[in-house]
Amino acid sequence: LRFKWNNRVYLIPRDMKALIAQLERKGMPSDVMHILYTRFGVLQVRNSAGIVIMLTFNGERYRVKVEKQTAVTILGKTFQLPREAEKMSAFVKADKSRTEPMLQALQRAGFMFIPDSSGNLQTIQKGAQMIKLGLRVRIAINVVGTVYRVPFDLPRLVKDVRSFGRPHINSLLDQLGRVGVKVTKQGSKIKILFNSIKYIL
Repeated sequence: LRFKWNNRVYLIPRDMKALIAQLERKGMPSDVMHILYTRFGVLQVRNSAGIVIMLTFNGERYRVKVEKQTAVTILGKTFQLPREAEKMSAFVKADKSRTEPMLQALQRAGFMFIPDSSGNLQTIQKGAQMIKLGLRVRIAINVVGTVYRVPFDLPRLVKDVRSFGRPHINSLLDQLGRVGVKVTKQGSKIKILFNSIKYIL
C-alpha cells in the first residue's frame, strides 16, 4: 500500500516505523491518523486509560509515544479524554442543553469532529486518539430554509452566503458558533475554522 504524506511516499507496512517517527515529529496530525485508521486499516492498541500505545497492521505492532489525556471543560465540569469519555457522554445525555457547550469545548480542546455522511457526530479524534462519544449529535445549520451539514456542506455554504441578507448572515454566524465552528471577523471578511480547515465568507 502506498501512502503519500508530507512530500514523501511510504510503503505500508515496510515503512511503518519511518512513518510513525515522522508523524510523532509532527505531533500526530489528527487528519493523517484518521486516514490511516479508516482507509488503510491501521488499528489501535490502548492501555487501561484508553490511550493509544501501539498501532498494528497485518499483525505487526508498532510502538508510539504515549499522548497525554486532554482536559475538556463543559459548563465548569472537566473531563479527561479519552479516559472519561463515557462519563462526559453521560453528563451531556442527562441534559440536552449541554450538547452545544460540549461541541464548543471539544473544538477548543483541539478535537477533530468526524461526522457520518448524514452529518451525525459520533466520533472525535485528536492525534492518535479516536474516541467514540457514545451519543449521536447532528451537526447542521438552517439558513433561509436550507440545511447545511457541517463540515460536508461548508464549501457550498461559502458560495451561497453571498446571496444572504445581513439578518441571515448574523443567524448563520450564531448557528456556526453554537456547533463549535470558530468564527472570526477581520475587516469585511469573516473567517470560519472547522477541523483545522479555514473558509472565508
